[in-house]
Amino acid sequence: MITKEEKKRRALHKKQYLRDTARRERALQRAFKPYGVALARVVFHWNKLHESLSLLFTVIVKPPPKTSVHPVTDPERALPLAIWHSTESDSTQRKMLREAAINAQNLTGKQRKDIIEVLNTIDRQLRGYRNKATHAPLNFAEKVVAAGSELYLHANPGSANKYAQELKDADLIEEFEKYAALAEGLNSYVE
Repeated sequence: MITKEEKKRRALHKKQYLRDTARRERALQRAFKPYGVALARVVFHWNKLHESLSLLFTVIVKPPPKTSVHPVTDPERALPLAIWHSTESDSTQRKMLREAAINAQNLTGKQRKDIIEVLNTIDRQLRGYRNKATHAPLNFAEKVVAAGSELYLHANPGSANKYAQELKDADLIEEFEKYAALAEGLNSYVE
């Protein structure tokens, strides 16, 4: 049988546990925010870049009429956009764009070279960056600072995941910002 004192002690312990859990959760949310924002920027600029690539694909496959019409609202662009969105794979979409650029009669040599160069940068560099940012297992850790301690995210050092290994000594916010800046720069060039 549980005594009154034991019930009180358990209730107090539960109350303290819930208070500590809530405090820890708030600390995790505060610590996570800058990483979440940096990661969201990577994904945002990756998606924006691929949307711009889709419009480039439509212009290559179906050159615009003499009158200026935006590719998305031009009914003539429905077929190229349907082809582009027929696959959910970004990699396959880039392969379609590469083949369209290589075989298009309406591109100059410089335009073709520029498109291939952008696609090479995406495939050889940015794709790996985006994969690291979105697929590396991360953990929170605590570090001592002047005011006590603070939580930070780092790549899981015990993971066999190749992306975690590549990010093991990295400042994740700095890395994610670098990845987002590359995607944003490529998108500006494509637009």
